[in-house]
Amino acid sequence: MKLISKIFILLILYSTLILSCSNNSENNMKETQEIESREIVYWTCGMHPSVKADEKGKCPICHMDLVPVYAETDEEHIVHELHADSVLTGLTLNLRDRQLAGIETEEVVYTQLHKSIKTVGIIGYNEQRIYKVPAWISGRIDKLYVDYTGLKIRRGDPLALVYSPQLFAAQEEYLQSLTTLDNYVDSEHSITRQNAELVVESTKKRLQLWGMSEDEFERLEREREAKEHITITSTVSGTVVEKMAQEGQYVKEGQVLFNVADLSQLWVLADVYEFDLGWVREGQRVTISAESYPGEEFIGTVSFIDPVLHSQTRSVKIRVEVENENRKLKPGMFVDVALEVHLTTEMFSGMSMAFDSAGAILAVPATAVLHTGVRKIVYEEIEEGKYQAREIKIGPRAGDYYPVFSGLTEGTKVVVKGNFLLDSQTKLTGLESAVYDAALDEKSPSQQQQLHKH
Repeated sequence: MKLISKIFILLILYSTLILSCSNNSENNMKETQEIESREIVYWTCGMHPSVKADEKGKCPICHMDLVPVYAETDEEHIVHELHADSVLTGLTLNLRDRQLAGIETEEVVYTQLHKSIKTVGIIGYNEQRIYKVPAWISGRIDKLYVDYTGLKIRRGDPLALVYSPQLFAAQEEYLQSLTTLDNYVDSEHSITRQNAELVVESTKKRLQLWGMSEDEFERLEREREAKEHITITSTVSGTVVEKMAQEGQYVKEGQVLFNVADLSQLWVLADVYEFDLGWVREGQRVTISAESYPGEEFIGTVSFIDPVLHSQTRSVKIRVEVENENRKLKPGMFVDVALEVHLTTEMFSGMSMAFDSAGAILAVPATAVLHTGVRKIVYEEIEEGKYQAREIKIGPRAGDYYPVFSGLTEGTKVVVKGNFLLDSQTKLTGLESAVYDAALDEKSPSQQQQLHKH
């Protein structure tokens, strides 16, 4: 009985196997018949889709066997006619193909565009706030009140005590003129008194030009005693950034003793690369951050753009003015610089760009654009499942969008996900994709036909 049961089971398995093979053979024959019954549009190469031939053969480029491209069906992607306006291709995908490809679309809309430019810079002095403190008169420095750099000074603070015989002689002359004037105060000769007054004024003016203060004149008039020293005072407020004077040093009139800088406002010199230069304008707001103060931001303004491009770095220097009232920023520090640019109509003057009444710009999502080197391509959804490749003209990227110059209108649906698969599908079906524009070297259609047809 056991032997009979085993034989019966084997017979059942054998029958099932024979039936399955028969069904597979019938299905294969059916599929083969369906394929053979379909109309062949042309033959192409899987590696070089631009090759098209009317008969079966080999690719003239790589010598692979050409494969057939069949006429359209309801179940497979359908190749549409070329559009004369864009000279690009289109295709249709059924629901299953769209799901496998993960096709997603978005509408072209008007939106406010912003461009973020990030670079690095170095903090420097504001050249308009660097001052020199000179010696007003020739002499010898007997004492320095400011004897090291980095000292913060205010206007009127004493800087150095200078011994000057020339100053002593001028004071004696001034005192003598005062005495002469006193003698002619009650004189009946007005001309003589006027001459005495003129001598007093001229000698006083000379002492003033040498830096003598009104307090010193009051002392002279009160004590009637000349002094051989004069105190050089600061005419500005700031920080001493360079000291050239030493005690005991002889200096000449006009010789610089100190360099003083106002650090309440500094300059940031930053590099903007050539491809971002079109976004930068004087007066733009700039955000500055330093590693020394994490989480803290300093606000500046673009005050100057270098008119010359640096040929080695392909960048342009921009100058940013930043307030530094708390003195946290130090000259020589490296900082991060960020410019947030809002796109306006003025930035695209002379260009055929679409703006709405609120100043928003017609923009296409950046993920929808395929860059071919020659063209910018998007795939437009004409209707559900039908896609048409279009050539567009766009401006520089701003965040997640490109401003549109031409080729699209508001409300147009474009493929933002899966567009690379759509583009590759046009290659597999033998259509000339935009990616091949550079390889074709923009030859005329007749030249391309001569090159790529058998």
